Amino acid sequence: YVGDSPITVQELDAKILKTNMKLAQSLYEARRAAVDDVIIDRALAAEAKTKGVAVDQLLKEKIAAKAAPVTDADVNAYFEANKAKMGGKTMEQVGGQIKQFLAGGKETEARTAILAELKSTAKVRITLDAPRVEFKLAANDPVKGPATAKVTIVEFSEFQ
Repeated sequence: YVGDSPITVQELDAKILKTNMKLAQSLYEARRAAVDDVIIDRALAAEAKTKGVAVDQLLKEKIAAKAAPVTDADVNAYFEANKAKMGGKTMEQVGGQIKQFLAGGKETEARTAILAELKSTAKVRITLDAPRVEFKLAANDPVKGPATAKVTIVEFSEFQ
C-alpha cells in the first residue's frame, strides 16, 4: 500500500512489461510451467489416490513406462554423430554423460506426451496470456495496410 492505495500484481506486471521484456517473458514461462504442473497434479490426483501413491510417484511410473531406455547403440550413434564436438574425448570418457543426456531427453518427451494426453482428456482450457509489448508507430514510419488493422508486424533491420 501507498497510503490507502494498494499496489496490485497486475500493476507490477504492467510496469515490468514496459521496462524489462526479458523478465516479463521469464515470468510468463515460469507461470506456464506451473500451470502444467497443476494440470498434472489435478488430472492424476484421483488415480494416485486409488493406487495409494503420491501424484509425483504416479507420474514417474507413467514416464518410465513411456520413455524407452537408452541403449548402448543410442549412445554410440550420438557419439559418432557429434564426435567433432567432443573435444577429442573418447567414448569411455563421455559415454555416461551422453547416456544421461539422452535419458533426460526421452523423459522430457514422455512427460510432454503425458501432459498432452491429460490436457485432451481433462478438458483443460488455459487462459494465461503471453506478454505483449505495446508499440507505437511514428507518423512518418513506413507502413503497409490500414492503420486500424488488429495486428501490426514490425520488422527491425539495419541498413549499412
